[in-house]
Amino acid sequence: MDALQQFGDDSFMGGLMRSPRRETFLMRLAGFLKIPVLNYVKPRFVEMNDEYSVLCIPLTRRTKNHVNSMYFAVLAAGADAASGFLAARHISNTKKNIVLVFKDVQGDFLKRADGDAYFTCRNGPDIAAAVARASETGERQNVLCEIDVTCPKTQGEEPVAKFRMTLSMKDKS
Repeated sequence: MDALQQFGDDSFMGGLMRSPRRETFLMRLAGFLKIPVLNYVKPRFVEMNDEYSVLCIPLTRRTKNHVNSMYFAVLAAGADAASGFLAARHISNTKKNIVLVFKDVQGDFLKRADGDAYFTCRNGPDIAAAVARASETGERQNVLCEIDVTCPKTQGEEPVAKFRMTLSMKDKS
């Protein structure tokens, strides 16, 4: 078991509840160990449970483009993290070596993201079912995740972008 799986284990730290701060810590640890570019944009989980995740990336000098809105690659990274770490949460519960990759991505940029961006992925039950099937059958499973991006302080609850990402997972145990 590598260090990242150990930190994701519920028995770690006495079985503490998975709070947004803990999920953010785990994401930043993964960023440090495996995905350094993720730490550069300073994402944090606002909320995460088995059903959905809400991730925030602040609009800062690091994340702005030349028109003072969020750079599209940062938006893609946020969508990746919101769905990927939700899947990692379900995978960590199996204690199996399920490998996760993104098969495809599509993004619709509806408005300028001119404030802190909130990424919401509500596909937890679909991801959990795909993880269970991958664990039981050993066959590759694909699940489509939809991520809505909002900037509540500047745009209200109206989406500024929508992403569709296909997560592909297979048990390599």
